[in-house]
Amino acid sequence: MAVERLPEDVRTPAVARAMFSPSAILLGGGAASVAILAGLWPLAPVAALVGWGAKVALAIPRKRRPTINPGRLPNPWKTFVIEAAQAAKRFNDLVRTLPHGPMRDELAEVGARVDEAVRECWEIANRGARLDLARRQLGLTQAATELERLKGERHLRAQQGMDLVSIDRAITAVQRQLAAGQRVEAAAFEARDRLRVLNAQLDEAVAAVVELSLRPSAGGSAGAVRGQVNGIIDELEALRLALDETDTLTAPSPDGAASSTLEQR
Repeated sequence: MAVERLPEDVRTPAVARAMFSPSAILLGGGAASVAILAGLWPLAPVAALVGWGAKVALAIPRKRRPTINPGRLPNPWKTFVIEAAQAAKRFNDLVRTLPHGPMRDELAEVGARVDEAVRECWEIANRGARLDLARRQLGLTQAATELERLKGERHLRAQQGMDLVSIDRAITAVQRQLAAGQRVEAAAFEARDRLRVLNAQLDEAVAAVVELSLRPSAGGSAGAVRGQVNGIIDELEALRLALDETDTLTAPSPDGAASSTLEQR
């Protein structure tokens, strides 16, 4: 029952074994004994729980951040990630050159947010590369050619008074394929355009740090840079979430009409 109450990502065999292992029980008992011997017997249950919990905590799987490897991606996605990483490096290098003080401390915290922006860019670039692959697999050029051929054949059949049910079904299927491909294409193009803008804004943040380092009394502030970087991350997160929805955007509705949140924006 205790295991079932744990979060799903913590509910692993290793954690279950650790919860009921002799070493965890002994560790809890040992911590309680120390509290009793120290004259803190009211805290013995708490000490036992802390000792037992420490053993269980060691068994909880740690989430690892994905390794950023732009070389795995095709262009232009690889270039976007490289440019973002270079901007982050320049930002953090500049912060380290500033004299110690509140402004440097605040900008160092902003630097961690810039690193987060690079990770978001990496995630988006991966999704963009998958969109490009899906677009190629849908074969838009071939589908458009096939649609024109089917329409021509339908016209001939109509003139000859032939049944049109089967060819109308074929035309509808190709039209859905084209609609899905066009939505994938639109999502990929929007992702490219927005990444270009957001990378340029990261460069602006670097320029702001340069100005602060050269002219600290020119009117700029670390808080303004923080706000700028936070805005960039918000945009990146929104873009990533939009791309996560692409699977539903490209799926035709049951009546054949395609719904696209992207087109509504």
